[in-house]
Amino acid sequence: MTKEDTSEGAVIFEEPVKKTENYFSELAAVDVSNMIDKKNGYSYLSWAYAQDQLKRKHPTAQIITKRFPDPELGGVLVPYMRTSLGYFVEVEVIIDGVSVSEPFPVLDYRNKPIAKPTTFDINNSIQRAKVKSIAGHGLGLYIYAGEDLPIDESKIENQSQQGYQQQYQQVPQQQPMQHQPMIISPQQQQQLKDIAVQIANLTLGTGATQEAVVEQMKQIYERHKLTANMAQELADVKITEMNQELKAILDSRMNPQHQQVPQQNQPIPLFSEPGAPLQNVI
Repeated sequence: MTKEDTSEGAVIFEEPVKKTENYFSELAAVDVSNMIDKKNGYSYLSWAYAQDQLKRKHPTAQIITKRFPDPELGGVLVPYMRTSLGYFVEVEVIIDGVSVSEPFPVLDYRNKPIAKPTTFDINNSIQRAKVKSIAGHGLGLYIYAGEDLPIDESKIENQSQQGYQQQYQQVPQQQPMQHQPMIISPQQQQQLKDIAVQIANLTLGTGATQEAVVEQMKQIYERHKLTANMAQELADVKITEMNQELKAILDSRMNPQHQQVPQQNQPIPLFSEPGAPLQNVI
């Protein structure tokens, strides 16, 4: 940073202001739960809310929509990129000199690639890429926690077949096979994840990194034996158990005589379900 001395024409060099505050922790601590919209089982943070919160905290933040040359238009720069795999957009967000760039495929409302997108489709994907780039700086990042965790479909199928064989051996041949319980709904998955996020944040306390929150959530999933194909009845039981755990943590915070939440006994699962992590939202 420089400043010119108009009296003598000299240039005075000043030391840059050192920032002591962690901007990522500041943005990650913003509660956006009341700004989340849900559609088709997925949770979304509106780009308008994300940009509003970002600019309130960091007015000088830069949001840049990348442009690419289109060969069919003679190299004219357009806000999308056409590839053999489909169409992509990219948005870069810069805060205090730190850049996060998020490429994003052009998808429909079912999160499937669009072969021939309209300008409206491209604009929607740009806004979603913008929200993800902002989340890369901490704001609303917990919404995407675990979305990149794969599910081993072959393992689930093999375990399911073993379960069916065991069940068939136990049921007499003259009796028809029992109906399988209904699988956990997207609404139950989201409710369980929301409770897990609150428990993780309260357990770790302020200043915890997003990686620590995600790791804590994985431990919560394992402790409560949450699976992607658990029965709806069992999911309701887990929701009740986790709400009780959350209430115990909050009660301990309100009671100064207790510094730690007493460890609860592990619940006995009602159903034997194949193990698989919950599918998190996009």
